[in-house]
Amino acid sequence: MPRRSLPDGFIGYVRVSTTNQMDDGEGLRSQTLALEEYARGQGMEIEIVPGSEPGHGPIIGRPRFLEAIQKAEQRGWKLLVTNPSRLSREADHLKFIDLRKTPVWILREGQVTKKRLLKGIEIAARELLQLRADGAAAVSYTHLRAHETSLH
Repeated sequence: MPRRSLPDGFIGYVRVSTTNQMDDGEGLRSQTLALEEYARGQGMEIEIVPGSEPGHGPIIGRPRFLEAIQKAEQRGWKLLVTNPSRLSREADHLKFIDLRKTPVWILREGQVTKKRLLKGIEIAARELLQLRADGAAAVSYTHLRAHETSLH
């Protein structure tokens, strides 16, 4: 069956991995608004696929990620995200995106290569590790201070 001609557009994938991120500067609403504005500026349609799912771990735990890819591929549209970390924090997840069929665009950058996506995901993964280390250090320090205070 021949593919129906559809207007050119984007499938916007917006993601948070924690409930704390829902309302902060990179929450679902702010990502959605940024992608919608970008699509309007490009004169293209957009459908948003929101997800509250981790950027790492088994792909089975990322149904909205897979849905966004599938919708973009079926329509012949581009996949649009605010930054590479919204797609994933694991390079292995990129194997689910055929960039020839489903080009990936990053806000304010346009279409990107696999090399650019891999670099962005690598940076995001490093930042996550640092945040976790900083968080663990802060928790350890707080715990230590509480313990010291209880000894006096």
